[in-house]
Amino acid sequence: MSQRIVRSVTAALLGTFVTITAATPASAQHACEPFTLTGTHKAISLLDRGPPGDSPGDRRIVMTALIDEAGEEIAINNVVATLVGVGEHDGDTRFSARFDIVFHDGQMAGAAVYERPNDDAPNPVPITVIIHDGTGVFAGAQGWIENGTEDDPTYVF
Repeated sequence: MSQRIVRSVTAALLGTFVTITAATPASAQHACEPFTLTGTHKAISLLDRGPPGDSPGDRRIVMTALIDEAGEEIAINNVVATLVGVGEHDGDTRFSARFDIVFHDGQMAGAAVYERPNDDAPNPVPITVIIHDGTGVFAGAQGWIENGTEDDPTYVF
């Protein structure tokens, strides 16, 4: 990834705070400045695909608008999380999730495994999303995003 593209990524996210390290064909690594966006939920759907109640295969689908400090919507975070396990003693549910963050000039693709107290509960702890690729100005992106809780809906890139 050229410095020109890294500057474009930084300029596109001006006024925000995050850490994305972009992969390059050479051994050198480039990174943009960290930035933070705030999430505002637009839609949540729960698909009960097995026996009634929490069971492996159930899906949690979330679409969240991400806004900058000026209140401008600059991205949409689309998440499809599949329930992969239910705790025997504590009732926690474990999800394997795919995150697709769509900006005006590119996308980031990521994944995470996280736990929730139950299928309907808000996020009680932050989730670390591993970014493994992107398109447009985010082509070859690698790094992580710290996704906050319901009480602190920030996304630190």
